[in-house]
Amino acid sequence: RLLAAVRAAPADRLVRLAEFEGRKFAIEVALGMQVVDCAVHAWDVATALGEEYRPSAAIVEVVLSSARMIAARPGGTPGVFAPPREPVRIDPWAEALALLGR
Repeated sequence: RLLAAVRAAPADRLVRLAEFEGRKFAIEVALGMQVVDCAVHAWDVATALGEEYRPSAAIVEVVLSSARMIAARPGGTPGVFAPPREPVRIDPWAEALALLGR
């Protein structure tokens, strides 16, 4: 039902995310934020378990684009991601993780 609702909604439809009290985001932006969260936290869990994790190239592209914007913000995103580390620019996934403090 969620997938059907998202597909039917206009890209600029505003939605609330529980972690951002009182703020609304266009559904397209909210979905991008959720992709970043899922991919990065999947890496967190895999790493904690001593496993490798790398999402598809399409997901890496979304995460890297968002990570660059997040890292460029003055003050970053306290409480959400750690301060950026020196990015490894030869690998897009490693660069995204470094920009998000991993």
